[in-house]
Amino acid sequence: MRIGKPLLITAFALVVVAGGYSAYWFYTKNVALDRIAEWVSARQLDGFRIGHEPPRVDGYPFSIRIVLGAPSVVAPGDAWHWQGTSLALEAQPWNLYRYRLESHGAQEIGFMLDGEPVRLALETAETTAVAGFWTNGQLKSVSILLRELKGSGDSGAWQAAEVWIEVTQPETPPVVHTETALTLSVSGAEVTLPEGHDAPLGRTIESLRGDFRLLGAIGGGPIEAALNTWRQAGGTVEVPWLRTVWNRVDLRAQGTLALDEDWRPAGSFSADIRGFAQGMDALAAANVIEPNSVTMAKIGLALLAKKPPEGGEAVLTVPITAQAGQLFVGPIRIARLPPIQF
Repeated sequence: MRIGKPLLITAFALVVVAGGYSAYWFYTKNVALDRIAEWVSARQLDGFRIGHEPPRVDGYPFSIRIVLGAPSVVAPGDAWHWQGTSLALEAQPWNLYRYRLESHGAQEIGFMLDGEPVRLALETAETTAVAGFWTNGQLKSVSILLRELKGSGDSGAWQAAEVWIEVTQPETPPVVHTETALTLSVSGAEVTLPEGHDAPLGRTIESLRGDFRLLGAIGGGPIEAALNTWRQAGGTVEVPWLRTVWNRVDLRAQGTLALDEDWRPAGSFSADIRGFAQGMDALAAANVIEPNSVTMAKIGLALLAKKPPEGGEAVLTVPITAQAGQLFVGPIRIARLPPIQF
């Protein structure tokens, strides 16, 4: 049987394309390995100590997958460290500006707090991250998902059904304090706090979500000095959405935060609170607020609460303020805000 000339040409073209793509895959694999090596070298010049076993590469033909065994990072001055079991980085050969990372096995995080070492051991059913980069090489965005998270450390054991974090930043850093330096979104579901933790509304937070927008440039160098420069230049954090469902309390708020001269949170929010009566009872039981004043305060707040048009539980709309190291819900002081520690 004779093979037609068009079929031979097609087969030859497919062989050429396959061979060319294979060469391209191996080229981009080497580019990806070089970028990892360059990133590690740059961080080492900054004082970080980064270690891992020799990389293993697979994924041909539709992805480039680089697996690093025993990855570890130690910050300058041993300020903190991270140790993992295995880290896999994956990218598509036609897009080397987007990477997917997976961490497998147990992880350990250590840092210093008030001059004392703190160690956390983490285990998850899934730990994934997706990072995107601008064409100038600067980080564009990173999102992290942790499922069935279990943690333990000096403060006890805690867990969460899910934790999600996303950070984005512009291609060029801000010049003035009104421009966005980065945005941050954080959410969690079924977060169980350690036993003995100061949790007047109970150990389990059903859900939480916060969106934050940091305004003003934060320079390099030590974090304390960088934040101090940002604070003095008028840097603020806008919070367009904050919600937590904790026990019977459903709080939704938006506002602005900053740091005062003593490194304490300062700002104001407008909040809608459902379940405020149950929340005040819990705060009184935990001696956060004066028990003798709860009854009158609940009556006064109930007069201010309104039933929503669609029905359901009454909603209390009140200002939440942080000033002079104290946190107020309306006129009621509910907590002390200590200075940020480095």
